[in-house]
Amino acid sequence: ASYRSWSRFSNLLNPMENFYKEITTDQILYYGTANVGEEASSEFSAYYKIFSQIETEKIFKQEIDVIIPDDMTGQYAYAMATINEFFSLYIKKDSQSQRETNIKIMGEIILELAKVRTEMATTGLKEIAVIEKSLNLRNIYIKIHTGINMKNPELANRISKDITII
Repeated sequence: ASYRSWSRFSNLLNPMENFYKEITTDQILYYGTANVGEEASSEFSAYYKIFSQIETEKIFKQEIDVIIPDDMTGQYAYAMATINEFFSLYIKKDSQSQRETNIKIMGEIILELAKVRTEMATTGLKEIAVIEKSLNLRNIYIKIHTGINMKNPELANRISKDITII
């Protein structure tokens, strides 16, 4: 599927997420197939189901613990969902102390990912660096990495060795 097809599909899903309490797999497959094709829609619906069940708000409110899924798809969805929530909260311009708390939580998530699968933590840190740069923000990656380094220098070194900040 082209970028344009994925954009159209995304533009359809966003209002659906706001309108419906829950989007069913059948709805995703129906609209996805029309926009991006059957195979891509099928793969996306599996990912979307995992992604949408992650209670990111509760994680950042510290109402539930950081629990990394066992499977690689679940780990990736967990990383992307929490990074998405982190930046959504960050750009809402909460108080500085709340931002610092969220940075610590995001660092904990990356550290827990690293304990399960180092490359998933590296992917998460890379995503944070890319989003930070694209939003023209500063010091988020550095603060997260510093927090991880203070807790576990060996893991921090392993997960950040392949990351280049442009």
